[in-house]
Amino acid sequence: MPVDGRVRLLAVSHEASQTGAPIVLAFLLDWLKKNSDVSVRTLLVEDGPLRARFEGAGEVSALTDRSGAELLGFIERGLLARGAGRLRRVPSALRYLPAFASIGRFDLVYLNSLTTLDVVPFLKQPTRVIAHIHEGPLTIASWRRTHAPKPRHLALVERWIAVSEETAEAIESLPGVARDTVVLHHPFIDVGAAQDRTVSADELGSLRISMGIPPDAQVVVGSGTIDRRKGPDLFVQLAMAVRTGRRDDERPVHFVWVGGDLTGLDWPHLEADLQRTGADHVLDRHVADPWPLFHLADVFALTSREDPFPLVCMEHAALGVPVVAYDSSGITHLLAEAGPLAADGIVPIWTSRPWRHECETFSRIRRGLTKPACSRRPRSPPGTTSRWAAERSPRSSACDLVASALTTAPRTIA
Repeated sequence: MPVDGRVRLLAVSHEASQTGAPIVLAFLLDWLKKNSDVSVRTLLVEDGPLRARFEGAGEVSALTDRSGAELLGFIERGLLARGAGRLRRVPSALRYLPAFASIGRFDLVYLNSLTTLDVVPFLKQPTRVIAHIHEGPLTIASWRRTHAPKPRHLALVERWIAVSEETAEAIESLPGVARDTVVLHHPFIDVGAAQDRTVSADELGSLRISMGIPPDAQVVVGSGTIDRRKGPDLFVQLAMAVRTGRRDDERPVHFVWVGGDLTGLDWPHLEADLQRTGADHVLDRHVADPWPLFHLADVFALTSREDPFPLVCMEHAALGVPVVAYDSSGITHLLAEAGPLAADGIVPIWTSRPWRHECETFSRIRRGLTKPACSRRPRSPPGTTSRWAAERSPRSSACDLVASALTTAPRTIA
């Protein structure tokens, strides 16, 4: 315990991007700042735009603040990619040990993702450790293979917080993890703040013009990083299925993907698909304020192959936007609780038909184009004080554009 009697908390985040895990951590630290006398320090493995928000809760440092740390991280990732898990511990130690030497001891360390478990071997003992795991079972299994964690290190974690039922089961399977140390706690958003974030009709009109979206066009929004897990390639196929199935007398449909690094390794492959298909949807980098883009949506399509509990679904639902997601996503538990209309948005990721070229295609989306306008009134999930999704006033047939028609069927995109 420090001299001033305050409990010292070190929160470790793998990055400071405007994505689910860092946003949840920032919300938690904001709450601690306002409602407790805890002294908060945040360590970022990778810096990012959310750093300023973390600084509002206390001191912040990033591994990348130190000269050479970015290169060490590159070397570590390269060794992992080549299957040299043991060798990568050398650059890992060279990154973490100087960082911990400069920030001292803490009463509690809060790890906010699977990858931040890398810090455990370098913590000064005894230290109480909590790990908040936002990844899904496939990611956890892959991490276990590549990182080969030692059971004695995982046993140092006093409490594991899982964001979904599937995540909890995967954590319990890790060596050294006691089953009674794993608890389930779904992520959350500030529903009131989301609903208060209004966007004027003039702003939306200007946004449509800047993105080349006609005033009468229906908009389907997707979001996430540009990688296979988030399924932006499936979003491209979804757009193509709609384009090829539309009649000339039907309203145009535009697809907008929000977020992602267009300089990453997966982007060239996706860009090639976009060029081959000639799709008219737009992909944007990470934006400081995504809410105007969310307000454009007539429906939100989560095309992730695995996504334990994506906040972006709840953010759209808070605006009254229908949500569609594969049943491989943890958000389907919430959709099922929200009532029959919302449950219509749960789409089986596997079908009885064989795959060809490992491609999924959403083939029945066209059915929704001819449906009448609709509104949705999902009920609140058990134990909440405010509705997780607001009533949506009738807009267009896009209310059911995806929600009642989306499915998976094999198809090769030329």
